[in-house]
Amino acid sequence: MIKNKIGIGTLILLILLVVMALIPAVSAQEEKDYSVTTENAFKHANANMISFIAAGTPGFENWTGASVDPNPLEQ
Repeated sequence: MIKNKIGIGTLILLILLVVMALIPAVSAQEEKDYSVTTENAFKHANANMISFIAAGTPGFENWTGASVDPNPLEQ
């Protein structure tokens, strides 16, 4: 009797784990538009650079006073 309960519990747990693993794959949407405006790109680049400098991220020690060019080179 106890073996049956353990077996059923294990089977239910296995089914739940499989369902949890499949849900993200089923609900994922494919991204087709990777474009971003130059204004948004400038804002994100500037914010990230300031964040790296302020946090003392290795490799950004000598970047104090650096800035991102608001007129990007577009290709």
